[in-house]
Amino acid sequence: MENKLTINEYFEKGNFIIPNYQRGYKWGVPNDDGECAVTILMDNLINAYMDKLPEYYIQGVTVCKDDKSIILIDGQQRTTTFYLLLKYLKYDRLPEIRYDIRKESHEFLLSSEIKDCKIEYTGSNSLDENSQDIYYFKKTIKTIYDKNKAIVEREDHTFLNFILDKVKLFFIEINKEDATKVFSMMNGQKAIMKTDELIKASLLSKSSRKGNFQEAQFSIAEEWEINSLRNKYAREWDKWLYWWNKKSVKEFYGSQSNP
Repeated sequence: MENKLTINEYFEKGNFIIPNYQRGYKWGVPNDDGECAVTILMDNLINAYMDKLPEYYIQGVTVCKDDKSIILIDGQQRTTTFYLLLKYLKYDRLPEIRYDIRKESHEFLLSSEIKDCKIEYTGSNSLDENSQDIYYFKKTIKTIYDKNKAIVEREDHTFLNFILDKVKLFFIEINKEDATKVFSMMNGQKAIMKTDELIKASLLSKSSRKGNFQEAQFSIAEEWEINSLRNKYAREWDKWLYWWNKKSVKEFYGSQSNP
C-alpha cells in the first residue's frame, strides 16, 4: 500500500521503531569533501523554502505496522534527521523513536533539550554519549543550526510550517513477514550496506528469535538475556571485522577490499 503524506501526516502516524537489523544513525558522517547527507538535505530544503515551492518531495519510506507503531524498514536515516530538525524547530507533537537494541539512543532523544547549537541530555540515567547514534545526533543538530541560522530564527514558525505542510514523501506499507527480506533487498540494490553489514544484520536478526517462534512473548529476564547476547555478538563481529580490515591481514589473505 502506498500513500503520499506530508511530513506532518507522517509524524502523526504514531511512534517509530528501529528494528534490530538496522545499522546506526550515519547521516551526520562527513564525506571526503566535508559535506554530509544532512548538509545536502538542509541546502535542498532551504532552497525550496526560499523559492516558495508549493511542494517538495524527499525519498519515500518503507514500513510495516505493529499495533500503533511504525516499524521502519527503509527510511531510518531520513526519519531521524527530520525528527531532529523538527525538535530543533520546536515542534511539540513529536512521536517517539524506539530502538530494538540501542536503548540509549531512544533515551537520549526522549530526554534531551536543544540550546542554541547543541542538543543536551537531560535525563537521570547514565548514557554513553560517545556512541555512534548520539555522537551523530549532536553533529546533525550543529549542522541544522549552522544552516538554519542564516534564514530564520527558531521562534519564527514559517520554515517549520513549510517543513510540515509542503515537504512530502511516499509512505509504502508492506507485510511484517516480508520486512527483513525487503530490507536486505533494498539496501543491497542501493549498495548502501556492505556485504559484511548485511551479514551482521542477518545474524543479529536471527539472534533475536527463540527457536522458530518469531512472535514469541519474552519475559523481561529473557529479553534482557537476548539483548545482552546480541550486543555481545555485535561487539565480537566488529572486533573481528576491525582485525580483518587491517592492511597486513588483507595482504596476507589476498582479500583486498572484499570482506
